[in-house]
Amino acid sequence: MPRDQPVRWDSTETIEVLNFLNNNFDAWHKNHLSACVESIEATCTTRDARSIYNKVHIMIKAMDEFLNTGKKSTNCTVIWEDNTIHELVRQLYKKTKERREKENLETISDNDMMNIDDESTELFSTELVDNLFKEKIQEITQNRYKLIETVENTNSTFRKSNIPSPYSIETVKNTCSEKSKQIKQLQTELIKTIEIANNLYEKLKNFQ
Repeated sequence: MPRDQPVRWDSTETIEVLNFLNNNFDAWHKNHLSACVESIEATCTTRDARSIYNKVHIMIKAMDEFLNTGKKSTNCTVIWEDNTIHELVRQLYKKTKERREKENLETISDNDMMNIDDESTELFSTELVDNLFKEKIQEITQNRYKLIETVENTNSTFRKSNIPSPYSIETVKNTCSEKSKQIKQLQTELIKTIEIANNLYEKLKNFQ
């Protein structure tokens, strides 16, 4: 049976969760997972704590990259499209950074963000796999356009000199298409593995 597609986060839901975490930052800083559990009760979201943590973690990492390099992550476009979400993520990032600096830590690292109970882990997240898949497909699409443009310009130069061109636009299209299929296959296999791992994890956690 095909797996259920991840339910997309809407802006209202995202804002409610971010507002709660900003207003209860001490709880978030002390234990990310517990704060996510509390946010479920406060906002009445249907997400589980792991999904909320992963979403917030991705947004904070994207903000960290943006403020340090100016690069806007394609994994988290909502931050650049919604001013309210952008400001709330920036506030959460700033509070975390300031608190870590007080504790003699200069930057937010993955280890900082992973200071949660063993019940939550990024490895077991199909949402992250879907985000990575979209990013890779976008990279292939961008490279495809660039390569086609390069081949067209090169072929034009060859034609002006009456020289047969060794480059083919069809080859570029076929190669990119094959890469997309390979990425889709990897995505499918990884999601199946994650679902199996999650099921085993739940069995172990509930074992009496």
